Amino acid sequence: MKQLLDVIDYLMGESDEFPIQSYIDDKEMPPEEKAKLPSSLKPVLKRGNIRNELSDFLKLCEKQRRSCCFYMNGAMSRKNIKRIRFFFVDIDSEGGTKEEQIKRILSAPLQPTLVYRGRAGHKLLYEVKEAFWDVSSDEKLEKSVIRFKNVQQQLIEFFGGDPRRSSPNDCFRLPLTNNYKDYSEKGEVSKEEIVLWNRDNVYTQEELAKAFPAAQKKFKMSGSLSFDSQSKEVQEVLECFIDYLDAEGLTGSVKADRVSFRCPIHNDSNPSGYLFYDKLICHCSSADNCIIGNGKPLSWIAKEKGWSDLEVLCKRLEAKPAEKYENISLDDMRSTELVPLKQTKAIVKGHVKGILSEVLQTLASKQLLVDKTTLNIYANIIHELSLQTNDITVAPLEPGGGKSTSMITYLKYMLTHAVAESGTVIVVERIETAKNLFEQLGEFTIFVDIDGKAIDVPFYKLHAAAYVMESAYTYKDCKQKLDKYQYGICRTCPFKEDCKIYKKHQEQKNYPIVIMTHTRLKMEADGLNKYREWRCEDGNMYERKLIIIDEKPPIVEVTTVHNANFDEFLFDVRSMQQDIGTKEVTETNHLMKRLREQLTETDGNELLPINPSFTFTYSDTWYKKYTGENVNLLKDFEFVIQNGGRISRNQQGNLSIVTNRTIQYDFSEYHVVILDGTAKFDMEYRALQSHRMLDIPPIKSYENLSFFVDYTMSSSKSNLMKDLKISTDLARNISIISTNETVLVLCFKRFVDRFKSLLNREIKEGRVFINHFGNVKGSNEYSQCTTLVLVGTIHKSDPFYINKHEAICGEGSDTKAITIKHVRRFEDLSIETIKLNDQVVDTIQDIMRISIRNNGTKAYAKVYMLTKDVAFTNLLQDYFIGCKLNDWNMSGTYPEWYEKLNEYLGALKQGEIIRKATFREVLHLDGEAGRKQLQRYIHDALFHKLLSLHSIAVVNNRTYKKVDSSEVERHHAVI
Repeated sequence: MKQLLDVIDYLMGESDEFPIQSYIDDKEMPPEEKAKLPSSLKPVLKRGNIRNELSDFLKLCEKQRRSCCFYMNGAMSRKNIKRIRFFFVDIDSEGGTKEEQIKRILSAPLQPTLVYRGRAGHKLLYEVKEAFWDVSSDEKLEKSVIRFKNVQQQLIEFFGGDPRRSSPNDCFRLPLTNNYKDYSEKGEVSKEEIVLWNRDNVYTQEELAKAFPAAQKKFKMSGSLSFDSQSKEVQEVLECFIDYLDAEGLTGSVKADRVSFRCPIHNDSNPSGYLFYDKLICHCSSADNCIIGNGKPLSWIAKEKGWSDLEVLCKRLEAKPAEKYENISLDDMRSTELVPLKQTKAIVKGHVKGILSEVLQTLASKQLLVDKTTLNIYANIIHELSLQTNDITVAPLEPGGGKSTSMITYLKYMLTHAVAESGTVIVVERIETAKNLFEQLGEFTIFVDIDGKAIDVPFYKLHAAAYVMESAYTYKDCKQKLDKYQYGICRTCPFKEDCKIYKKHQEQKNYPIVIMTHTRLKMEADGLNKYREWRCEDGNMYERKLIIIDEKPPIVEVTTVHNANFDEFLFDVRSMQQDIGTKEVTETNHLMKRLREQLTETDGNELLPINPSFTFTYSDTWYKKYTGENVNLLKDFEFVIQNGGRISRNQQGNLSIVTNRTIQYDFSEYHVVILDGTAKFDMEYRALQSHRMLDIPPIKSYENLSFFVDYTMSSSKSNLMKDLKISTDLARNISIISTNETVLVLCFKRFVDRFKSLLNREIKEGRVFINHFGNVKGSNEYSQCTTLVLVGTIHKSDPFYINKHEAICGEGSDTKAITIKHVRRFEDLSIETIKLNDQVVDTIQDIMRISIRNNGTKAYAKVYMLTKDVAFTNLLQDYFIGCKLNDWNMSGTYPEWYEKLNEYLGALKQGEIIRKATFREVLHLDGEAGRKQLQRYIHDALFHKLLSLHSIAVVNNRTYKKVDSSEVERHHAVI
């Protein structure tokens, strides 16, 4: 150790730091062992503590069979070299035998300062003084490097040294350290032994150049290291890359636009690798023999080689284009100007005071406390419901904040105290919600006076408070028992005369409150005046002046017309020929042909309008005669003909037209209140006709909500279809999570059956619930679930987001999409913001289906997801104030015992008996300690999952049996 410390002290010179480079030496080390170790280590030893640091590091090198190398001129980067202290030569076996090498060394014109012998040959160091070195500019640095290399080349050619070791920032093995290259193959460790060391042998650069024969190879100035056209960050990356190439002797030629090099991955002898500075993608001309293939990012090369400094620089550079996306905040998505809330005292009077009192009583019965802020919010919402003005107000009260309580209390109060003013249209997301609301509203009391009526005495009468506008498909008493929705089915129904669904528009006039879904609201957007009046059994006609919409109504509609819809539409039109007329059918045929030709022949992505003022002349006939599932086809084609659209191509090459329209509602005779928790940040509201958005502050914090995100994986629809292991791994995780939590799984519709199959037992036991995206909005069905697992993020087509942006913000400047940090982004930041907003708003609504929605709950809730989109999770964290964001390794690595038992159990045949002792043998668990360890494994949830996976039933405490799956159920083998 003392001699090694003396050598290091000498090599350090006047520096206080000694940087080291260390690679794994043992080339035959088993891959699984090698994978656990860092490829490269670069500690920097400090002069004051060098003994302790060196001792610890050499022990690590011995344990991991690593090299220990030093930089002859004190730095890995050329720019960090302060002065040239050494010229050097590495003579390996190609320079002759060791005896021939030492003979040549001793006959040299000038004797080296230090010579040491290694496994294959000798290394020489010539200490120099007054060597030319200037790093003040790129040009002067290149000039210094060229002068160094030319002298270095003289030494290399004279001694038969390795030509790759020609750069001033190269590194050699440290004298007196071990070489483990032959350890696995031969069991040998060789040492770098000092042969000659004479500190008096110090020369000038000029003396070396004159003493040794002129070199055949000459280095010339090329300006190649001047990256003036690149950004500062790119220059830094390129310089670091070239330094690493130099350090390993891989540099081929450095040109103005590229660098060529010996491929660092498959160790070729010729410069088959190259990289253009503007792309930073490494290519290898030996693609068939190299995993680089047709290109790998420089960051991939850096990681593969363990060039950690370069990897950090590359990652930082790659992250830069993503910064503008990851900096998108909820403030950028604010939908409109906010209207301040009124002071509570100013509005709590009359009906508002009475309704607010009942709301507070209801909340108190649920043991929910109402502070001053929340009281002010409820007062303002009730005040808005009580207004008689013809306008639109949006109240963004958070999901679970008491919207339903306020709405139902308001309606019941008005039915009791002011029937004449109680008329209301309620719009909800789902028909199930509508029917539930109908049940909650129940009946109200009507006072029937004798005034002008043929009755002897006045009396009170009970009457249903509400009527639900529904279709035959959802009506439970429909005699046709439909299994799917069909437009116009009631027209031809033989039972229609006695059916209230057929006469629903007349029937709804007999109730103060009418309830409908968002879909019907959109369908009747321009005909809402039919709901304006209702007839009370007291003999009076009253007005419905209020529309309450729960959750965002359809505002921007992005519609897709598929190629197959052309034939479907024409078939339906021809079937109505007798009513439409032959001429109109012929003209429609020609028009559809023209539109289809334009679709198939257009090279670009945009379909131009055919006739902006076009309308189908037979639309009334269409709606009267059509019976089917796609009544909107006529309007969709009409809109495409008027406005054109975006052409979309799926993976199978099928074409479709995507277009957009903003729904224009005729709210002119109503006061409209929209209760939508995410409205404040939902950009779609920018397209809603004139409205007021109340500035309702957050009333909840989410310290009890934790996100678990695996940023390494994508759960896109295509990825899930391609790699079934993802869904299998997810199901395993969900099963384990469900041992302590009640889990809601949301996935794409096509994967519902797969997850139901994978999680069959957990579903039967009520631990897991499964539904698909888009089918839970507005539902309270899963409020008992404490955990949500999102299998995927809804990513609609590019034309969808472009169309939505066009409807909300106008045409985008650039509709191209690129991939940044493994996430597909629109180059136009405005379109990307619309896309993220669409995803985030839907995800917030999904998250608020589970227990976190319950106001006042102190229970913890968890959300698990796979996504590579940091911008997306940043926005979720921005909305859920106080939540925690955790990394999640979904695939993980199974414990070694799990893998061994999995392999063993998988080989068993049905009927085979397994004893605990066999498990211990398989796992090599010996003695009392082994017995206790097996018990710990048996109590692990993964063990029970294994039994279920391989249909292993528990016979008794010591015995197991391979059975069929039904027997597992009977034996209750799995928790």
